[in-house]
This record gives sequence, C-alpha cells and structure tokens, in this order.
Amino acid sequence: MNVSEQIDYDVQFMRAYFRQLFVFADSAASKTPEFIEGATSSTFHSQAVGASHLVRVDMACNVYSLADFWLANLCTHYQQRGRLSVSFDDFKKSESKSNDLQRYRKYLTKVVSLDLTSAQDSFRHLNALREVRNCLIRSGGHVPEKKRKVLAQIPGISLHMSLVVVSEAFIWESLTHASQYLQAVAKA
Repeated sequence: MNVSEQIDYDVQFMRAYFRQLFVFADSAASKTPEFIEGATSSTFHSQAVGASHLVRVDMACNVYSLADFWLANLCTHYQQRGRLSVSFDDFKKSESKSNDLQRYRKYLTKVVSLDLTSAQDSFRHLNALREVRNCLIRSGGHVPEKKRKVLAQIPGISLHMSLVVVSEAFIWESLTHASQYLQAVAKA
C-alpha cells in the first residue's frame, strides 16, 4: 500500500467510525434522562445537546490529529525520498514563530519544493480547525475573549456563551479537507 492509499484507508476508517459515533450521540440524546443522575425533563434539552456536543468535539480533535500525524510522516517521507539534508525537526527550529501546521506547509513548499497551491482552500480549513482544536484542548472548549470573533466567523462553529459548539457539517467538511490536503501532499 502506498502513502496515498494508507491516507485514504485512515480517512475511510475515520468516516465509518464517525458515522457510528453520530448514531451513539443520537441514542444518548434520546436516553439522557434515564442515565444521567438527577436529570429532569427541564434539563433534558441542555443535556441532550451536551451528549452530542461532546462527541463532535472529540471528532474535531481526531480530524486534526489525523492531519498532524500524516503531515509529519509525509515530511519524513519526502526528506528520505529526496535525500534532503534538512529534516522537518531541523527546519522547525528555525521557524519558531509559526505553528506546526504552517511549519509543515513551509517545509513541504520551501525545502521539498512541492506546489500545493491547488490545496489552499483545504489548508485554510485545516488552519480554522487548528484554531478550534486549540480552544478545545487548551481552554476546555471555552473561547478566550480575544479569539471569539475569529471562531465565530468559522462556518459550522458557533458559541454558546464562551463555549465552542461544533456542528456535524463542520466535522464532515473538516474530514474532507484533511483528506484533500493530505492527498495533494502525497501525490505532489
């Protein structure tokens, strides 16, 4: 199996896994009053939204992790294949002001000399996903005041007070963009 096929396999597996998780979330939402201690009919709506909310948050992090894993591997793959003297780890030391997603792109375009202009839309979406994921991981899903305008402008993301709310459409779109970007890198 070549790298492109391995990426496709991982994406298809994640797609199937997410379909099962959405079924679980729907089931959990319909049974919430039965299994959450102290839940009443007045708390049903907020708890039901919470059950599916937790599943979608986990999915967003999983999609970003998939992209991060494969981009790191693709950098190593291209370095070894091209017998390049500069590894991604060496390159990233000189790019300390960038985030890893930007570093991967810079390494692949500047050091490896790949043309990734056809995947710019997917890169922009992955960067938005990175912003969402960072709020989920670093702030417990709450958006710091200075980031609220940025996140509120991302299609499929909304805020409930300061809490990030991820839509199902955002999950599917993120997985599609991750796949498209990774395939563009793998096939360049």
